[in-house]
Amino acid sequence: MTLASAHQVTYHDLADLIREERRHLSDVTAVLVREAYPVRSAGSVIACVLRCREELLRAGVRAGLADAAETMARHRLGLPGRS
Repeated sequence: MTLASAHQVTYHDLADLIREERRHLSDVTAVLVREAYPVRSAGSVIACVLRCREELLRAGVRAGLADAAETMARHRLGLPGRS
């Protein structure tokens, strides 16, 4: 295996992790939208999740970003925690 192919595997794995984390965040957002209905609009829930995600990224959180954003958004939206 050449050095170039070793980097390609690393980049491929990283891209897969990023895609999986985004999918997870999308799923979390959908769950929160359903739970907040009809008290909050879907747009306000989505905006809250995005703000939480951005704050966490600025703070350096990478691993478990979707779970951390969900916890933070639940708190801000006044939704009960996950059981």
